[in-house]
Amino acid sequence: MSDQNNPSLEELFVRYSQDQLEAFDLIYKEVAPGLERYLRRRLKLDQEVQEVLQQVFLRLHRYRYRYNSKYLAWQWVFVVARSELLAFCRSQAKAAQTLGFEDLGADIFSADPSQNSDSVSNTGISGELLQALEQETDGATWELLQKKYIEEQTYSEIAQALGVSEESLRQKLSRALRRLRKRLRVQGSH
Repeated sequence: MSDQNNPSLEELFVRYSQDQLEAFDLIYKEVAPGLERYLRRRLKLDQEVQEVLQQVFLRLHRYRYRYNSKYLAWQWVFVVARSELLAFCRSQAKAAQTLGFEDLGADIFSADPSQNSDSVSNTGISGELLQALEQETDGATWELLQKKYIEEQTYSEIAQALGVSEESLRQKLSRALRRLRKRLRVQGSH
C-alpha cells in the first residue's frame, strides 16, 4: 500500500502517463539503479551500459501513455529494457554474447546450416561441433531457434505461425537450447 508521500511505482507511472512530469524524477530514482545492475551484468563497457540505459528511459518516456496499471511497473520496465538491450546488441553485432551463445555465434542460426561452413572460423566453432549441432538440430528446430533468437519473434507469434501451443513451443526450444549448451560444454572441455 502507498500514500501521497510515498507512492508506488505503478502510481508514479500512472501520474507520468497523465503528464505529471515530476513523477519522472521519482521513477528514475527508483528504477535506474536496478536497471543499471541488470545492464552491467550483460554489457562489458560502462559507456554501453549508459547508452542502453538512456535508450530505455527515452522509450519509457515515448510510451508512457501506453502504460497499463494492471501490470506491474517493474515488469513493464524490464520488458522495455530487454528490448533496448537486444536492439543495442544487434546493432553492435553482440546478440550472441547477450543471449549466452558467446562460443556459438549468431551465424550458426542461418536458415540453411550448410551455408555456415565459411563462418566456422569466424565463430570459433570447430567443424566437428558444427556438424554435431546440425545433426542434433533438425530443420524445424533450427528454424525455431532462428525465429526466437535472431528474428526475436515472441513465443506467441511463432506458435501462431506454426499452429502449435506456446507451451509446446517453449518446451521444444528449451530442449534444443539444453542440447546445444551441453554440446558446447563438452566441446569446451576437450
